[in-house]
Amino acid sequence: MTTHKIVIIGIGNMLRSDDGLGFHIIKELQKYNLPPDVKLVERDVLDFQILNVMKNARKVIFVDVVQNNGKPGEIYYLDLTQINTENAEDLRILNIHNLGLEKFLLFCKIMGVSPPRILLIGCEPKNLEMGLELSKEVREAIPKIIKLILKELEG
Repeated sequence: MTTHKIVIIGIGNMLRSDDGLGFHIIKELQKYNLPPDVKLVERDVLDFQILNVMKNARKVIFVDVVQNNGKPGEIYYLDLTQINTENAEDLRILNIHNLGLEKFLLFCKIMGVSPPRILLIGCEPKNLEMGLELSKEVREAIPKIIKLILKELEG
């Protein structure tokens, strides 16, 4: 099994407008000549199969929409490495999908799969209704998110 030093996981539902952000980011990153130790993963929900991809990674970057009552298109850049999974306030922003990132990260720790660095790069959605198009605000955030990810790949 090939291990990757950096794993970028785009999460979301392409059929729910802005919720497809993670997929759009992964598609955009596929246009770049990324180092061979970078693995791009698309997922509609967090599931335990991701653990196999995360195992032995030194950095995992989750990309998803984040509902935090912010302005549509606002970008969130969170280092989840030291997040306290027992503190409800630390977890407030992380309840994204069915399993919830907070429960997934706790499960990772229990299973001994805790990369040294875990990031969430997200964007406040405007529209989560059924539809294939991203809102203008989220679409305009994509280049900024790509820039943040590429900076993480350099460092």
